[in-house]
Amino acid sequence: MPIKVKLSDLVLSGSTIKVLSTLDCSPLILNKLFSFRVGKIRESFEASSFNIFPWINISSIPWTISGTISYDGNISARSGAIGDKGTTTMMLRNFYSTADSIKFFYKVSSEFNFDFFSFKLNGVEIFKSSGEIDWTQKVIAVPAGLNKMEWIYSKDYGQKSGSDCAWVDMIDFAGSSAVNYIQNDLQMAKIITPVQKDKSGQGTITVKVVNMGKDILNSFNLAYEINNHTPVKQKFDNQHLIPFGDTSTVSFTTKADLSKSGIYKIVTYGYDNNDDYLLNDTLQVKIENTEIQDSLGIYPNPFSDQFTVYINSRTNDNVEISVTNISGVKLYSIERNIVIGKNAMVISDTRLLPALYYVRIRGTFVNKTIPLLKVNK
Repeated sequence: MPIKVKLSDLVLSGSTIKVLSTLDCSPLILNKLFSFRVGKIRESFEASSFNIFPWINISSIPWTISGTISYDGNISARSGAIGDKGTTTMMLRNFYSTADSIKFFYKVSSEFNFDFFSFKLNGVEIFKSSGEIDWTQKVIAVPAGLNKMEWIYSKDYGQKSGSDCAWVDMIDFAGSSAVNYIQNDLQMAKIITPVQKDKSGQGTITVKVVNMGKDILNSFNLAYEINNHTPVKQKFDNQHLIPFGDTSTVSFTTKADLSKSGIYKIVTYGYDNNDDYLLNDTLQVKIENTEIQDSLGIYPNPFSDQFTVYINSRTNDNVEISVTNISGVKLYSIERNIVIGKNAMVISDTRLLPALYYVRIRGTFVNKTIPLLKVNK
């Protein structure tokens, strides 16, 4: 009868566990030591599927499951039946906790020196083989961190030889390292910000994301923060289908307040996406708002009886000039029309006592608050 054994959550994937069992059928007693590795480490394709591991097998002519030739068991993976100048790729992305190795068996039957089976690690070709090669094991060092592994069969023009394909079987992904296989991975590709400045200095935050996981996406969650303030979160639902390697550009509904002069640190990130690789989920960019600073000012500051608001405007507009105390109570307000070019508006009827105030100039394309000090004559 089967006996269930529960392992501690602290046991790392890839670890080797030894279990000593005793069968007591007195007077016959049998002791046996069993050894096995923890986790999903080995791909043998015996499930007749590419779904046990998150294989990305999306070539126009993809790899297939073969039930006729194998190294171990009955099943292997066979390269797609491509034509001249064709390429078919079987790819997997994973994350290694420590440096380790990958082992696999391959078999080739192709035109020697023209049609090749090859393996790439992180975009670098590690080896390639052609001709009639019987089952051979390859051992390749793998660095810690994120890795992209590609098994490729490619053809030249013209003739073919043998079965014109390659087979792969018994892939052993790690000796002792914990391996995380990337099924879902939404990567922040680019922050496009702001795409425009709306009324009152509001900016639209637009980002481009790319699907680096196996699963096709049609919805995802994103957020942005401005200068470490409360994040703005939004679910982008019912997007077009996004397969592996495809991108989507989306804009947040809630605008970002970019009205004050100075530097803005904009951070965008994904959240609650069941993401298997989080190190590419966040991007940040810094922008500096100098447009208002260069085109708007108050003088003199401090002032005693009157002050002048200076606006160098690129458009006709109507602005409100208001004065508040340090508690935010509005004490004075006036509206003025401004024209394209230089505008100087003298404010002399505020009846303010000597103190610190804040002057806010707000219009269609400007929204700035400036500290202003009133002093005795």
